[in-house]
Amino acid sequence: MPSTDPVNETFNQFQLRIAKNLRKKDVEELKFLFQDHIGDEKLESINSGTALLTALKEKGLISGKSLSKLKKNLKLCGRVDLANKVDPFLTKRAARLKRYNDLNGKFIALSNNNKYVTSTERGEINAGAVNIGPKEKFEVVFLDDDFKIALKSYGQKYLAVGIDRTVSANQDNKEDDSEFTIEFFDTDKVALKSCHDEYVVAKGDLIDANHKEITQREAFTLEFVEIGGKQEGIKTGVQLIKLLEVDKLITADNITNLKSKLKMVGRSDLYDIAVAYERNKAKDAEINGQASNPRITSQNMNRSQSIQDHFSNETTSKVCLTEGN
Repeated sequence: MPSTDPVNETFNQFQLRIAKNLRKKDVEELKFLFQDHIGDEKLESINSGTALLTALKEKGLISGKSLSKLKKNLKLCGRVDLANKVDPFLTKRAARLKRYNDLNGKFIALSNNNKYVTSTERGEINAGAVNIGPKEKFEVVFLDDDFKIALKSYGQKYLAVGIDRTVSANQDNKEDDSEFTIEFFDTDKVALKSCHDEYVVAKGDLIDANHKEITQREAFTLEFVEIGGKQEGIKTGVQLIKLLEVDKLITADNITNLKSKLKMVGRSDLYDIAVAYERNKAKDAEINGQASNPRITSQNMNRSQSIQDHFSNETTSKVCLTEGN
């Protein structure tokens, strides 16, 4: 599983592969063929394949989804060998994009050597779990269409790579060090490359991001997981409300599921707050159509906050047990 596997080649890597194989004569002929699309002043400054492909990308003449103009002009200047690399790249990229798009917003578990990657209460990341629980589930957050993702732990913290290349889950917001490029293999295995261009690796129970090449330790088995059912890792009202929102069991306009669960666990006080929230939401909708009334909106926000803030640990646990029932 080499890191140069063309299956996982990014668009920038493909451009570089083509550019390195362009001779000076090829660059001049391609400049001539693209002269109607690139200004004369810009053309004069281009003296390498890398500069030419960069200019074509900036002009929108090539992209990871469209390389027809480049393929046509490579053939016209006699570089059929390079033109023939276009379709295989696009085919493999399309297959990889499908797998990538399937991850969007999903929860996954990652394992290596039958040990699952897990996050601790303190935000530490290791690979010592033998079963999948809440701490082994990570939410995939898309960053762009070039296979970059971020991962959020069950505590809603982003995984990030530190200066010492250790991986932890302690960031509230996405930063450069929480970006990972995901690479796929023919099986259900994936690799994660950090912003430092180094792979995440499992060294026993330890997780670091300091390897340049892919071996068995950098290849993680990916499993899709559900977050419904009994969530023993949910300990606060805030976490529970987040869980119900992610599962789409409640929305700002529909809290029927939450009301029924509050009634089931005997919290009539919170049930009454939920009913009042719905009542004022309906009044809010009647005033100027959907326009908000500042007083009512403020009341609704306070009531909504009260519901999650007044969950006791016991109530939270009981509602979690009703999840999925």
